[in-house]
Amino acid sequence: MSNTLPVNPEVATKAIKDCITVGLVPMLAGSPGVGKSSIMRQVAEELNLEYIDIRLAQSDPLDLVGLPVTTGKKMEFLPPTHFPIKGIDEIPDGKEGWLINLDEINSAPPSVQVAAYRLVLDKEVGQHKLHPDVHMVAAGNLATDRAIVNRIGTAMQSRLVHLQLDVSTDDWVDWALENSLDTRIVAFIRFRPELLHKFDPNHNDVTFASPRTWEFASKLIKPWSDIGSEPHHLPLIAGTVGQGAALEFKGYIELLQELPDPDMLIIDPKGATVPKEPGALYAVSGLVASKMTEDNVPNTMVYLKRLPSEFQLLAIRDVLKTKPELGVQKEIQQWKIKNAKAIFGDD
Repeated sequence: MSNTLPVNPEVATKAIKDCITVGLVPMLAGSPGVGKSSIMRQVAEELNLEYIDIRLAQSDPLDLVGLPVTTGKKMEFLPPTHFPIKGIDEIPDGKEGWLINLDEINSAPPSVQVAAYRLVLDKEVGQHKLHPDVHMVAAGNLATDRAIVNRIGTAMQSRLVHLQLDVSTDDWVDWALENSLDTRIVAFIRFRPELLHKFDPNHNDVTFASPRTWEFASKLIKPWSDIGSEPHHLPLIAGTVGQGAALEFKGYIELLQELPDPDMLIIDPKGATVPKEPGALYAVSGLVASKMTEDNVPNTMVYLKRLPSEFQLLAIRDVLKTKPELGVQKEIQQWKIKNAKAIFGDD
């Protein structure tokens, strides 16, 4: 059992950057598929670092200390190319350095973990010093999830700062909107948040619903204007997020048939249909946000105000997240003033 406090992706990102700033190595643990590697890539991007991913579970001790070679009467270790070495490697053009992610660290065999001690604490590969602008992070699965995990020895434990990633629907939705995931999936996860991460350590299925697999599903369905119109649609989704989640998603898509024509929201905002089912309301709030532009704000806001207040709030939050420039529009400003308590709370 972990003795750390779970953190959401936003907090994890800030904590990891703080560790990097002071030269410590953070270790981010979490269930399979929750986005640990994505967070590490985001940190590298925000700090303008070249990202290097090393899967320790697939490594050999020699991959971390180098290949032994003889020079005269002595042997030394030739460092692997994926480690930037002081005096040999130069910082890539336009970058501030490197970020090495020692992924699957607690899935690595003990011999590989031991080989990583010197790398993590002393920043050395064999007898070679890493470049001074190399930073390191580590990631791994939770032992409670029955992933392939080996206990990290106390020597390695004390070399890391431990963080445990929690799955947050709100954070994932924000990320999904910023990264243009299919809005039908975003609306479905809002409607059924418990299906964002449906992981059972004892499951016998070939896959399961997780932030990672929903991202895969989004890539699959984006070209499909009519989900379910082809016989291969449902098997593909089921093979991505699992059969149960796929069937629920299919039922949700069928529910969306009562949504109004997107163009009618703008042309006839007072007459366009307002659905009654909660699932459809989640979808239409996302539809309003996606269709809103500087030119049609007045009309889309007329339609939006016909929705229940909680769905108005969802749509406005999506607009401010994905199109912040629209926040200065008069109709949105008026809505924000009237609904300030719902946005900012009681304080």
